[in-house]
Amino acid sequence: MAEQMEIMAETTSSATPEKIWPYLADPDTYARWWSDWHSAKTDQMPLAVGGAITMRTVDHDPERGGVNAVRDFHNYRMPITVCDENSRLYVRNTSIGTEDLCFDLQPVDGGTRIIYRRIAKVPKMMKFLGNMMESRLRHNANESVRGLAALAEGRPVETL
Repeated sequence: MAEQMEIMAETTSSATPEKIWPYLADPDTYARWWSDWHSAKTDQMPLAVGGAITMRTVDHDPERGGVNAVRDFHNYRMPITVCDENSRLYVRNTSIGTEDLCFDLQPVDGGTRIIYRRIAKVPKMMKFLGNMMESRLRHNANESVRGLAALAEGRPVETL
């Protein structure tokens, strides 16, 4: 039986959705602001529903040789499930259960509210592991929305 888990982070940026979208819609920029990913690429630009983004993450398990060996990289091909220019980008990770990674851009007072949600439906055991990792996942989510805002505003991206 699948269990649901949701992580959410948000920030408000002085940049408009039109200034933020180019970073959200360009996987080449993800490593600069989306802290869960080492790199990302797509075979289709502009991004559209039906396409996919391949995300690459680093395994930080020191018992497996640290982060420098090629075997420490994991690739995840994630279909794009929602892509509304200047508004929403959702991708789906199906490596363990189903996880939707959702970005929403909402105009507010001359700027943008950036909302990032990770909604996972995973086997019960994975929910237990997810609960153990929850603080790190929340940290990464907050770092990511702040990094996206900083890039769109022309500021350097700082880690929390």
